[in-house]
Amino acid sequence: MEAYKCSVPSGMEALFDSYLTHSGVDCYYPNDPEFPLEYCEHIAYGWAIGGELTLFPDFLGFPFTEGEYFKLEVHYDNPQQLEGVHFETGLKLYYTDQLRPIDAGRFVVASEEIGRASCRERV
Repeated sequence: MEAYKCSVPSGMEALFDSYLTHSGVDCYYPNDPEFPLEYCEHIAYGWAIGGELTLFPDFLGFPFTEGEYFKLEVHYDNPQQLEGVHFETGLKLYYTDQLRPIDAGRFVVASEEIGRASCRERV
């Protein structure tokens, strides 16, 4: 699961607003939306199988400002396409207008060649 922070250029807010009530799609579904991924490159949060629960202490927060959006990707792995397989996950975000003394962030080291699969391509 990854949450991407999207930096929306002025004038494109309506396009992103149209996704606020979107229920999500299977990325490989033929009628997937043309989501503008190029504005959502910053990984704000990530979790993978075997990862620990992440809880910030009270003095730490992840800042965001008006005009920023977040896109949540949840990756499922069922290569045998077994029927009846269920998966349960979640992400809780809490908002406050009281800034925390220390800003949280992520440091990611990787090659651009690694990249990530988009809903428009199957890797």
